[in-house]
Amino acid sequence: MPEQAEAKYKGGARSFNTARIDDSFQINLNIKWLIQLICGISLLTYSYFRLETKLEEIERNLLTAQEQLSDMIEKHKIEDELKVKQMEEQLQWFQKELDLNPMSWLRKGKKKK
Repeated sequence: MPEQAEAKYKGGARSFNTARIDDSFQINLNIKWLIQLICGISLLTYSYFRLETKLEEIERNLLTAQEQLSDMIEKHKIEDELKVKQMEEQLQWFQKELDLNPMSWLRKGKKKK
């Protein structure tokens, strides 16, 4: 009886029946699977190109932002240098005009007479 079962199921497998592969290899695809495969490949291709264009756009925006940042840094350096010069001039004026040394007041009074 087991011999009859083996002959009936071709090699003992009951639920799996495969075709033999020989020199004339053929692939049998269901039309539904073929459509799904084409849609899947096209979706992956579209996603890849969309991702690629987004990355290029981000790179361009990053370069633009870096250029703007370097321009702003240079502008602020110049402004800071001007402010420092103005503050130094004000400090010199205050030191000259508002002398808090009482001994120098006496010298100024002698010079006026």
